[in-house]
Amino acid sequence: MPKITDADRIFAGNKWITEVKYNGQSIWTSPTDLGPGSTVITFDAAASRGYFGIVSAAHLISGDALATALSLTAGTGQNSDAGWLKFWMDTGDVMYIAKKPIRHSISRADIAAVYAVDGTATVTIGGRNYDVWLIESGTGGADVITDTEFYNYFYKTYDGTWASYSLSELGCGAGDNGRYAWMSDYDGFYYYLRGVLSRVRVTDNTSNSSDYGWRPMLKLVQT
Repeated sequence: MPKITDADRIFAGNKWITEVKYNGQSIWTSPTDLGPGSTVITFDAAASRGYFGIVSAAHLISGDALATALSLTAGTGQNSDAGWLKFWMDTGDVMYIAKKPIRHSISRADIAAVYAVDGTATVTIGGRNYDVWLIESGTGGADVITDTEFYNYFYKTYDGTWASYSLSELGCGAGDNGRYAWMSDYDGFYYYLRGVLSRVRVTDNTSNSSDYGWRPMLKLVQT
């Protein structure tokens, strides 16, 4: 069965439909495995990135199961079945971000100990491999820094670009445990955590306040 090429893709408004007719047949394959979840995307053609929607924990993985797969026991599990935000990255990767922080009272050192900061850790879910990352959000004093993974993907499910989730729906409401999630960024002095509209930076990566959480990012490994 032929694969979908760029010439075969159909754009309808801002929807990129990956189910197309090719030589009169319905084709569902493409140059990349689109992974669990919807294959219909809200697409920003100028930026080459987009949002597929929510993927349930049942269709990808629960927070508790991911922690077990990584042998991550530090912190306290929460929001295990909150699901995942699914994106097409401008790098050509399919990526998932936990909709809510799935652990709290956890330090960045705890996450680094299981190699889940920079994609070194890989987990197998349903026969597919995923590299486990923390989100890149930029360094400096600004609460929100544009042109970062945090801004281009996660933040835009709050500001109406991809979706309009509330702070509480994203686990960032006042009083939510883990509302400041550890980011991948380190500027040589500060480690960074971010909610949606605010950030915390600390010099100690072993800090594990109940306000500090783990919101992992999974990148689908293409085979």
